[in-house]
Amino acid sequence: MGKPRERIAVEIAAGARLVHGATHDPVTVISIKSIGAVSAEDNIRNTAAITEFCGKELGLPKDKVVITFHDLPPATVGFNGTTVAEANKK
Repeated sequence: MGKPRERIAVEIAAGARLVHGATHDPVTVISIKSIGAVSAEDNIRNTAAITEFCGKELGLPKDKVVITFHDLPPATVGFNGTTVAEANKK
């Protein structure tokens, strides 16, 4: 997504009980929140890369990787004692 590592946070809910497609087969639900880097073209490219990674690293079939993308306005994200919008002014 073109973001530096120090601006990426990952939350993992290990052991979460999920049902997808009326089965208890392993599944992952991924929610990506980003300031920018969320467009139709970005989402297609990122979905393909993430789905491939989940297949190789986790053994998940493509139909068990569900991804949602959320484009966040900089004024709605707080970090380092201020909002990203305010920090970008400096």
